[in-house]
Amino acid sequence: MVTARERQTAANPSHSPAEPWRVAVLTSQAGLYNRITESLGAFKVEGRTVELIDWRHNNFPLTERIPLLLLLPEDRWDALELLTRLRGDRQQTRIVLILELLEDAPTELQLMELGVNDIRLVEEIMPMVIRNLVCANLSLIHAVREREDACRLLKRLEGQVLALSHKAGMAELAAGVLHNVGNLLNGITTSAEAIKHITKHSQVEKLSKANMLLEEHKDNAAHYLTHDERGKMLPKFLQALEKSLSRENVKLTRESYVVQRNARTIDQIIKTQQACVSIDEEDRRSDLNEVIRHTLTLMNGCLRQHQVQVEQREDFKGRLMVSHSKAVQVVSNLIQNALDALMDNPADNRHIEVITEAGKDKIRVVVTDNGSGMTPEQTANLFRFGYTTKSKGHGFGLHSSLHFMRQMGGDLQGSSEGAGKGATFTMTFQKRPVI
Repeated sequence: MVTARERQTAANPSHSPAEPWRVAVLTSQAGLYNRITESLGAFKVEGRTVELIDWRHNNFPLTERIPLLLLLPEDRWDALELLTRLRGDRQQTRIVLILELLEDAPTELQLMELGVNDIRLVEEIMPMVIRNLVCANLSLIHAVREREDACRLLKRLEGQVLALSHKAGMAELAAGVLHNVGNLLNGITTSAEAIKHITKHSQVEKLSKANMLLEEHKDNAAHYLTHDERGKMLPKFLQALEKSLSRENVKLTRESYVVQRNARTIDQIIKTQQACVSIDEEDRRSDLNEVIRHTLTLMNGCLRQHQVQVEQREDFKGRLMVSHSKAVQVVSNLIQNALDALMDNPADNRHIEVITEAGKDKIRVVVTDNGSGMTPEQTANLFRFGYTTKSKGHGFGLHSSLHFMRQMGGDLQGSSEGAGKGATFTMTFQKRPVI
Protein backbone atom coordinates (compact mmCIF):
# COMPACT_ATOMS: atom_id res chain seq x y z
CA MET A 1 0.00 0.00 0.00
CA VAL A 2 1.05 3.62 -0.52
CA THR A 3 2.17 5.13 2.77
CA ALA A 4 1.54 8.65 4.04
CA ARG A 5 5.22 9.37 3.54
CA GLU A 6 5.01 8.31 -0.10
CA ARG A 7 2.00 10.56 -0.65
CA GLN A 8 3.98 13.39 0.89
CA THR A 9 6.87 12.51 -1.38
CA ALA A 10 4.64 12.95 -4.42
CA ALA A 11 3.60 16.39 -3.25
CA ASN A 12 7.13 17.35 -2.16
CA PRO A 13 9.85 15.56 -4.14
CA SER A 14 12.11 13.08 -2.47
CA HIS A 15 14.89 15.66 -2.19
CA SER A 16 14.96 17.30 1.23
CA PRO A 17 14.42 21.11 1.17
CA ALA A 18 17.49 21.46 3.42
CA GLU A 19 19.70 19.64 0.94
CA PRO A 20 21.50 22.15 -1.31
CA TRP A 21 21.56 22.00 -5.06
CA ARG A 22 25.04 20.93 -6.17
CA VAL A 23 25.97 22.66 -9.40
CA ALA A 24 29.30 21.85 -11.00
CA VAL A 25 31.18 24.50 -12.96
CA LEU A 26 33.65 23.05 -15.43
CA THR A 27 35.89 25.57 -17.14
CA SER A 28 39.42 25.87 -18.41
CA GLN A 29 39.37 29.66 -18.24
CA ALA A 30 41.60 30.82 -15.38
CA GLY A 31 39.88 32.79 -12.66
CA LEU A 32 36.38 32.44 -14.18
CA TYR A 33 35.09 30.16 -11.42
CA ASN A 34 36.26 32.58 -8.72
CA ARG A 35 34.72 35.57 -10.51
CA ILE A 36 31.39 33.74 -10.80
CA THR A 37 31.22 32.61 -7.16
CA GLU A 38 32.31 36.01 -5.84
CA SER A 39 29.72 37.84 -7.90
CA LEU A 40 26.82 35.49 -7.32
CA GLY A 41 27.03 35.00 -3.56
CA ALA A 42 24.41 32.81 -1.80
CA PHE A 43 20.97 32.35 -3.39
CA LYS A 44 18.15 29.83 -3.41
CA VAL A 45 16.13 27.97 -6.05
CA GLU A 46 12.84 26.31 -5.10
CA GLY A 47 13.65 26.84 -1.42
CA ARG A 48 17.07 25.20 -1.57
CA THR A 49 20.46 26.87 -1.49
CA VAL A 50 22.78 26.52 -4.47
CA GLU A 51 26.27 25.16 -3.91
CA LEU A 52 28.71 25.73 -6.75
CA ILE A 53 31.43 23.12 -7.17
CA ASP A 54 34.70 23.79 -8.99
CA TRP A 55 35.58 21.02 -11.40
CA ARG A 56 39.09 21.35 -12.74
CA HIS A 57 39.79 20.99 -16.41
CA ASN A 58 41.81 17.80 -16.03
CA ASN A 59 40.36 16.41 -12.80
CA PHE A 60 36.59 16.07 -12.48
CA PRO A 61 34.80 13.10 -10.81
CA LEU A 62 32.81 11.38 -13.50
CA THR A 63 31.06 9.14 -10.96
CA GLU A 64 29.80 11.96 -8.71
CA ARG A 65 26.04 12.57 -9.07
CA ILE A 66 25.45 16.20 -9.99
CA PRO A 67 22.03 17.46 -11.18
CA LEU A 68 23.43 20.41 -13.18
CA LEU A 69 26.74 20.99 -14.93
CA LEU A 70 27.73 24.37 -16.35
CA LEU A 71 30.27 23.90 -19.10
CA LEU A 72 32.26 27.04 -19.96
CA PRO A 73 34.95 26.02 -22.48
CA GLU A 74 37.59 28.32 -23.84
CA ASP A 75 36.77 27.64 -27.46
CA ARG A 76 35.11 25.19 -29.83
CA TRP A 77 37.86 22.58 -29.59
CA ASP A 78 37.92 22.78 -25.83
CA ALA A 79 34.13 22.24 -25.76
CA LEU A 80 34.32 19.18 -27.99
CA GLU A 81 37.13 17.68 -25.91
CA LEU A 82 35.29 18.12 -22.60
CA LEU A 83 32.01 16.85 -24.00
CA THR A 84 33.72 13.80 -25.45
CA ARG A 85 35.16 12.99 -22.02
CA LEU A 86 31.78 13.50 -20.35
CA ARG A 87 29.79 11.55 -22.88
CA GLY A 88 28.08 8.46 -21.46
CA ASP A 89 28.93 9.25 -17.85
CA ARG A 90 26.34 11.90 -16.99
CA GLN A 91 22.95 10.37 -17.77
CA GLN A 92 21.46 11.98 -14.63
CA THR A 93 23.10 15.36 -15.19
CA ARG A 94 21.67 18.27 -17.15
CA ILE A 95 24.52 19.87 -19.13
CA VAL A 96 24.37 23.54 -20.05
CA LEU A 97 26.99 24.76 -22.49
CA ILE A 98 27.83 28.46 -22.43
CA LEU A 99 29.89 29.83 -25.31
CA GLU A 100 30.84 33.30 -26.33
CA LEU A 101 29.74 34.19 -29.86
CA LEU A 102 32.43 32.77 -32.11
CA GLU A 103 32.46 32.21 -35.81
CA ASP A 104 33.75 28.69 -35.44
CA ALA A 105 31.26 27.67 -32.74
CA PRO A 106 30.11 24.05 -33.24
CA THR A 107 26.64 23.45 -34.60
CA GLU A 108 23.77 22.66 -32.23
CA LEU A 109 23.42 19.19 -33.77
CA GLN A 110 27.05 18.36 -32.95
CA LEU A 111 26.61 19.55 -29.40
CA MET A 112 23.31 17.75 -28.83
CA GLU A 113 24.81 14.52 -30.09
CA LEU A 114 27.44 14.85 -27.36
CA GLY A 115 24.82 15.15 -24.61
CA VAL A 116 24.26 18.89 -24.24
CA ASN A 117 20.78 19.76 -22.95
CA ASP A 118 20.93 23.54 -23.27
CA ILE A 119 23.12 25.82 -25.42
CA ARG A 120 23.61 29.50 -24.67
CA LEU A 121 25.67 31.78 -26.92
CA VAL A 122 26.50 35.06 -25.22
CA GLU A 123 28.55 38.11 -26.10
CA GLU A 124 30.27 38.03 -22.72
CA ILE A 125 30.12 35.56 -19.83
CA MET A 126 28.64 37.61 -17.00
CA PRO A 127 27.90 36.34 -13.45
CA MET A 128 24.23 37.39 -13.68
CA VAL A 129 23.88 35.43 -16.91
CA ILE A 130 25.19 32.38 -15.07
CA ARG A 131 22.83 32.99 -12.15
CA ASN A 132 19.79 33.27 -14.41
CA LEU A 133 20.78 30.09 -16.24
CA VAL A 134 21.27 28.24 -12.95
CA CYS A 135 17.86 29.36 -11.65
CA ALA A 136 16.07 28.44 -14.87
CA ASN A 137 17.67 25.01 -15.21
CA LEU A 138 17.34 24.05 -11.55
CA SER A 139 13.66 25.05 -11.63
CA LEU A 140 13.27 22.84 -14.68
CA ILE A 141 15.04 19.92 -12.95
CA HIS A 142 12.83 20.44 -9.88
CA ALA A 143 9.67 20.35 -11.99
CA VAL A 144 10.82 17.25 -13.88
CA ARG A 145 11.62 15.43 -10.63
CA GLU A 146 8.25 16.36 -9.17
CA ARG A 147 6.54 15.00 -12.24
CA GLU A 148 8.61 11.81 -12.20
CA ASP A 149 7.79 11.26 -8.52
CA ALA A 150 4.10 11.84 -9.20
CA CYS A 151 4.17 9.47 -12.19
CA ARG A 152 5.86 6.75 -10.14
CA LEU A 153 3.27 7.13 -7.38
CA LEU A 154 0.44 7.18 -9.92
CA LYS A 155 1.75 4.01 -11.55
CA ARG A 156 1.99 2.29 -8.19
CA LEU A 157 -1.50 3.45 -7.21
CA GLU A 158 -2.86 2.21 -10.53
CA GLY A 159 -1.26 -1.18 -9.89
CA GLN A 160 -2.86 -1.31 -6.45
CA VAL A 161 -6.24 -0.34 -7.88
CA LEU A 162 -5.95 -3.13 -10.45
CA ALA A 163 -4.93 -5.62 -7.76
CA LEU A 164 -7.85 -4.56 -5.57
CA SER A 165 -10.16 -4.68 -8.57
CA HIS A 166 -8.99 -8.21 -9.34
CA LYS A 167 -9.57 -9.27 -5.73
CA ALA A 168 -12.96 -7.55 -5.71
CA GLY A 169 -13.88 -9.32 -8.93
CA MET A 170 -12.86 -12.70 -7.54
CA ALA A 171 -14.75 -11.92 -4.33
CA GLU A 172 -17.80 -11.03 -6.40
CA LEU A 173 -17.49 -14.34 -8.22
CA ALA A 174 -17.15 -16.13 -4.88
CA ALA A 175 -20.26 -14.31 -3.58
CA GLY A 176 -22.12 -15.47 -6.67
CA VAL A 177 -20.92 -19.02 -6.06
CA LEU A 178 -22.15 -18.89 -2.46
CA HIS A 179 -25.49 -17.55 -3.66
CA ASN A 180 -25.83 -20.35 -6.20
CA VAL A 181 -24.76 -23.00 -3.71
CA GLY A 182 -27.21 -21.55 -1.16
CA ASN A 183 -30.08 -21.89 -3.64
CA LEU A 184 -29.09 -25.45 -4.43
CA LEU A 185 -28.83 -26.29 -0.72
CA ASN A 186 -32.32 -24.86 -0.21
CA GLY A 187 -33.54 -27.27 -2.88
CA ILE A 188 -31.78 -30.15 -1.15
CA THR A 189 -33.28 -29.14 2.21
CA THR A 190 -36.78 -28.92 0.73
CA SER A 191 -36.43 -32.34 -0.90
CA ALA A 192 -35.03 -33.84 2.30
CA GLU A 193 -38.03 -32.52 4.25
CA ALA A 194 -40.36 -33.97 1.63
CA ILE A 195 -38.61 -37.37 1.86
CA LYS A 196 -38.86 -37.22 5.64
CA HIS A 197 -42.60 -36.46 5.46
CA ILE A 198 -43.23 -39.27 2.96
CA THR A 199 -41.40 -41.88 5.02
CA LYS A 200 -43.04 -40.69 8.24
CA HIS A 201 -46.55 -41.08 6.77
CA SER A 202 -45.75 -44.04 4.55
CA GLN A 203 -48.37 -46.75 3.84
CA VAL A 204 -45.74 -49.45 4.36
CA GLU A 205 -46.99 -49.99 7.92
CA LYS A 206 -50.43 -50.96 6.54
CA LEU A 207 -48.75 -53.52 4.32
CA SER A 208 -47.15 -55.01 7.43
CA LYS A 209 -50.57 -55.33 9.06
CA ALA A 210 -51.99 -57.04 5.97
CA ASN A 211 -49.09 -59.49 5.98
CA MET A 212 -49.75 -60.22 9.67
CA LEU A 213 -53.36 -61.17 8.85
CA LEU A 214 -52.21 -63.50 6.11
CA GLU A 215 -49.67 -65.03 8.47
CA GLU A 216 -52.38 -65.65 11.08
CA HIS A 217 -54.55 -67.51 8.52
CA LYS A 218 -51.89 -69.18 6.48
CA ASP A 219 -53.30 -72.66 7.24
CA ASN A 220 -56.76 -71.77 5.89
CA ALA A 221 -55.93 -68.84 3.65
CA ALA A 222 -58.41 -69.81 0.91
CA HIS A 223 -61.33 -70.05 3.32
CA TYR A 224 -60.27 -66.80 5.05
CA LEU A 225 -60.12 -64.83 1.78
CA THR A 226 -63.44 -66.16 0.47
CA HIS A 227 -65.70 -66.50 3.55
CA ASP A 228 -64.36 -64.16 6.26
CA GLU A 229 -65.70 -60.60 6.05
CA ARG A 230 -62.30 -59.06 6.74
CA GLY A 231 -60.54 -61.59 4.56
CA LYS A 232 -62.76 -60.83 1.58
CA MET A 233 -61.77 -57.12 1.80
CA LEU A 234 -58.05 -57.87 1.89
CA PRO A 235 -57.41 -58.21 -1.90
CA LYS A 236 -59.01 -54.83 -2.65
CA PHE A 237 -57.11 -53.32 0.27
CA LEU A 238 -53.83 -54.65 -1.14
CA GLN A 239 -54.63 -53.27 -4.60
CA ALA A 240 -55.31 -49.81 -3.14
CA LEU A 241 -52.19 -50.07 -1.01
CA GLU A 242 -50.12 -50.92 -4.11
CA LYS A 243 -51.28 -47.75 -5.84
CA SER A 244 -50.53 -45.68 -2.74
CA LEU A 245 -47.05 -47.15 -2.37
CA SER A 246 -46.42 -46.61 -6.08
CA ARG A 247 -47.25 -42.93 -5.65
CA GLU A 248 -44.93 -42.77 -2.65
CA ASN A 249 -42.17 -44.36 -4.73
CA VAL A 250 -42.62 -41.80 -7.51
CA LYS A 251 -42.39 -38.92 -5.01
CA LEU A 252 -39.33 -40.41 -3.30
CA THR A 253 -37.63 -40.96 -6.65
CA ARG A 254 -38.36 -37.39 -7.74
CA GLU A 255 -37.09 -35.83 -4.51
CA SER A 256 -34.02 -38.10 -4.45
CA TYR A 257 -33.22 -36.99 -8.00
CA VAL A 258 -33.37 -33.33 -6.90
CA VAL A 259 -30.96 -34.08 -4.04
CA GLN A 260 -28.54 -35.94 -6.31
CA ARG A 261 -28.75 -33.34 -9.09
CA ASN A 262 -28.18 -30.39 -6.76
CA ALA A 263 -25.35 -32.20 -4.96
CA ARG A 264 -23.61 -32.89 -8.29
CA THR A 265 -24.08 -29.26 -9.34
CA ILE A 266 -22.63 -28.00 -6.04
CA ASP A 267 -19.66 -30.32 -6.48
CA GLN A 268 -19.12 -29.04 -10.03
CA ILE A 269 -19.38 -25.38 -8.96
CA ILE A 270 -16.93 -25.86 -6.09
CA LYS A 271 -14.43 -27.67 -8.31
CA THR A 272 -14.71 -24.95 -10.95
CA GLN A 273 -14.20 -22.21 -8.36
CA GLN A 274 -11.20 -24.02 -6.90
CA ALA A 275 -9.71 -24.39 -10.38
CA CYS A 276 -10.09 -20.66 -11.04
CA VAL A 277 -8.54 -19.69 -7.70
CA SER A 278 -5.70 -22.20 -7.72
CA ILE A 279 -4.49 -21.40 -11.23
CA ASP A 280 -1.39 -19.20 -11.26
CA GLU A 281 -1.91 -15.53 -12.13
CA GLU A 282 0.78 -15.76 -14.79
CA ASP A 283 -0.21 -16.44 -18.36
CA ARG A 284 -0.44 -20.13 -19.16
CA ARG A 285 -2.03 -22.43 -21.72
CA SER A 286 -5.79 -22.00 -21.44
CA ASP A 287 -8.75 -23.08 -23.53
CA LEU A 288 -10.96 -20.00 -24.07
CA ASN A 289 -14.03 -22.20 -24.48
CA GLU A 290 -13.25 -23.81 -21.13
CA VAL A 291 -12.88 -20.34 -19.60
CA ILE A 292 -16.37 -19.49 -20.84
CA ARG A 293 -17.82 -22.80 -19.61
CA HIS A 294 -16.26 -22.26 -16.20
CA THR A 295 -17.74 -18.77 -16.02
CA LEU A 296 -21.20 -19.91 -17.09
CA THR A 297 -21.08 -22.69 -14.48
CA LEU A 298 -20.26 -20.18 -11.76
CA MET A 299 -23.04 -17.83 -12.90
CA ASN A 300 -25.60 -20.50 -13.83
CA GLY A 301 -27.78 -20.03 -10.76
CA CYS A 302 -28.16 -16.29 -11.29
CA LEU A 303 -28.80 -16.71 -15.02
CA ARG A 304 -31.48 -19.35 -14.38
CA GLN A 305 -33.06 -17.26 -11.65
CA HIS A 306 -33.57 -14.39 -14.10
CA GLN A 307 -34.59 -16.74 -16.94
CA VAL A 308 -31.75 -15.67 -19.23
CA GLN A 309 -31.11 -17.87 -22.26
CA VAL A 310 -27.39 -18.23 -22.98
CA GLU A 311 -26.05 -19.61 -26.24
CA GLN A 312 -22.37 -20.57 -26.45
CA ARG A 313 -20.82 -21.10 -29.86
CA GLU A 314 -17.27 -22.40 -30.24
CA ASP A 315 -15.97 -21.45 -33.68
CA PHE A 316 -12.36 -21.48 -32.43
CA LYS A 317 -10.71 -24.57 -31.01
CA GLY A 318 -7.32 -24.23 -29.39
CA ARG A 319 -5.34 -22.93 -26.43
CA LEU A 320 -3.79 -19.53 -25.81
CA MET A 321 -1.27 -18.10 -23.37
CA VAL A 322 -3.57 -16.18 -21.02
CA SER A 323 -4.20 -15.84 -17.30
CA HIS A 324 -7.11 -18.20 -16.65
CA SER A 325 -8.43 -16.36 -13.58
CA LYS A 326 -8.20 -12.93 -15.23
CA ALA A 327 -9.93 -14.22 -18.36
CA VAL A 328 -12.71 -15.72 -16.21
CA GLN A 329 -13.08 -12.40 -14.43
CA VAL A 330 -13.33 -10.42 -17.68
CA VAL A 331 -15.90 -12.83 -19.15
CA SER A 332 -17.93 -12.84 -15.92
CA ASN A 333 -17.89 -9.04 -15.87
CA LEU A 334 -19.19 -8.89 -19.43
CA ILE A 335 -21.91 -11.48 -18.75
CA GLN A 336 -22.93 -9.70 -15.54
CA ASN A 337 -23.20 -6.40 -17.44
CA ALA A 338 -25.29 -8.13 -20.10
CA LEU A 339 -27.52 -9.63 -17.39
CA ASP A 340 -28.04 -6.19 -15.84
CA ALA A 341 -28.93 -4.77 -19.27
CA LEU A 342 -31.61 -7.47 -19.74
CA MET A 343 -33.58 -6.79 -16.57
CA ASP A 344 -36.08 -4.48 -18.32
CA ASN A 345 -36.79 -7.09 -21.03
CA PRO A 346 -39.71 -9.51 -20.68
CA ALA A 347 -38.65 -12.79 -19.06
CA ASP A 348 -39.11 -14.68 -22.35
CA ASN A 349 -36.88 -12.25 -24.27
CA ARG A 350 -33.56 -12.27 -22.44
CA HIS A 351 -30.75 -13.61 -24.59
CA ILE A 352 -26.96 -13.63 -24.30
CA GLU A 353 -24.69 -15.07 -26.98
CA VAL A 354 -21.03 -15.91 -26.33
CA ILE A 355 -18.90 -16.79 -29.35
CA THR A 356 -15.23 -17.67 -29.73
CA GLU A 357 -13.96 -17.02 -33.24
CA ALA A 358 -10.65 -16.85 -35.08
CA GLY A 359 -9.59 -14.08 -37.46
CA LYS A 360 -6.49 -13.84 -39.61
CA ASP A 361 -4.14 -12.99 -36.75
CA LYS A 362 -6.47 -12.58 -33.76
CA ILE A 363 -8.78 -14.65 -31.55
CA ARG A 364 -11.99 -13.03 -30.33
CA VAL A 365 -14.55 -13.71 -27.64
CA VAL A 366 -17.76 -11.86 -28.51
CA VAL A 367 -20.46 -11.33 -25.87
CA THR A 368 -23.76 -9.99 -27.26
CA ASP A 369 -27.05 -9.24 -25.53
CA ASN A 370 -30.45 -7.91 -26.62
CA GLY A 371 -30.79 -5.62 -23.61
CA SER A 372 -31.04 -1.89 -23.01
CA GLY A 373 -28.11 -0.94 -25.24
CA MET A 374 -25.99 2.21 -24.88
CA THR A 375 -26.09 5.82 -26.01
CA PRO A 376 -23.08 7.27 -27.90
CA GLU A 377 -22.05 9.09 -24.71
CA GLN A 378 -22.13 5.89 -22.68
CA THR A 379 -20.14 4.05 -25.35
CA ALA A 380 -17.49 6.78 -25.36
CA ASN A 381 -17.04 6.57 -21.56
CA LEU A 382 -17.29 2.80 -21.14
CA PHE A 383 -13.77 2.17 -19.90
CA ARG A 384 -13.19 5.41 -18.00
CA PHE A 385 -12.35 4.78 -14.36
CA GLY A 386 -15.30 5.55 -12.07
CA TYR A 387 -17.86 5.83 -14.89
CA THR A 388 -21.06 3.85 -14.33
CA THR A 389 -24.72 4.02 -15.27
CA LYS A 390 -25.80 1.67 -12.48
CA SER A 391 -27.28 2.99 -9.25
CA LYS A 392 -25.10 0.58 -7.24
CA GLY A 393 -22.14 0.44 -9.63
CA HIS A 394 -18.57 1.31 -8.65
CA GLY A 395 -17.28 2.18 -12.11
CA PHE A 396 -14.13 0.08 -12.30
CA GLY A 397 -15.40 -3.25 -13.64
CA LEU A 398 -14.87 -2.48 -17.33
CA HIS A 399 -11.87 -0.27 -16.57
CA SER A 400 -10.05 -3.10 -14.81
CA SER A 401 -11.23 -5.62 -17.43
CA LEU A 402 -9.56 -3.52 -20.14
CA HIS A 403 -6.33 -3.43 -18.12
CA PHE A 404 -6.45 -7.20 -17.55
CA MET A 405 -6.86 -7.72 -21.30
CA ARG A 406 -3.90 -5.46 -22.06
CA GLN A 407 -1.81 -7.26 -19.46
CA MET A 408 -2.52 -10.45 -21.42
CA GLY A 409 -1.51 -8.73 -24.68
CA GLY A 410 -5.10 -8.27 -25.83
CA ASP A 411 -7.78 -5.60 -26.02
CA LEU A 412 -11.42 -5.01 -25.08
CA GLN A 413 -13.99 -3.02 -27.04
CA GLY A 414 -17.69 -2.29 -26.62
CA SER A 415 -20.30 -1.11 -29.10
CA SER A 416 -24.04 -0.57 -29.42
CA GLU A 417 -26.37 0.65 -32.14
CA GLY A 418 -28.14 2.79 -29.55
CA ALA A 419 -30.48 2.72 -26.56
CA GLY A 420 -32.74 -0.32 -26.56
CA LYS A 421 -30.73 -2.09 -29.27
CA GLY A 422 -28.48 -4.34 -27.19
CA ALA A 423 -24.69 -4.26 -26.90
CA THR A 424 -21.65 -6.21 -28.04
CA PHE A 425 -18.34 -6.54 -26.20
CA THR A 426 -15.32 -8.09 -27.89
CA MET A 427 -12.27 -9.53 -26.16
CA THR A 428 -9.39 -9.68 -28.64
CA PHE A 429 -6.27 -11.82 -28.19
CA GLN A 430 -3.21 -12.04 -30.39
CA LYS A 431 -3.20 -15.26 -32.33
CA ARG A 432 -0.54 -17.16 -30.43
CA PRO A 433 -2.07 -20.62 -30.05
CA VAL A 434 -0.16 -23.10 -27.95
CA ILE A 435 -0.16 -26.74 -28.99
